Amino acid sequence: MSEWTDTPGDWLAILSIMSIILAALVWLIRAVTLQGKQFRPNGGNSLRDTVNDIRTDQRSSRDEISDLRTMLFEQNERVNTSMGKVHARIDDHLRDHLKGTL
Repeated sequence: MSEWTDTPGDWLAILSIMSIILAALVWLIRAVTLQGKQFRPNGGNSLRDTVNDIRTDQRSSRDEISDLRTMLFEQNERVNTSMGKVHARIDDHLRDHLKGTL
């Protein structure tokens, strides 16, 4: 045998280091597995479900904003049409009033 493994303490140190490395690998594999589960929908508790809920809410908000923009455009058109009619009536009234004073 080589000189660095002459005593049982040396073998114990090697086994201890190997045990620590093995335990670290087991912990790492479990952590990665648990993280992977977060990216699969499971009915409301995973990160994937949360992201899906946020996307659904965002789409709903986008649709509502689009509807509001359409309603605002239609309301502006009605206001502009009404204002045009009011201007026309005022112009007619002023024209009639000025004809009477001249």
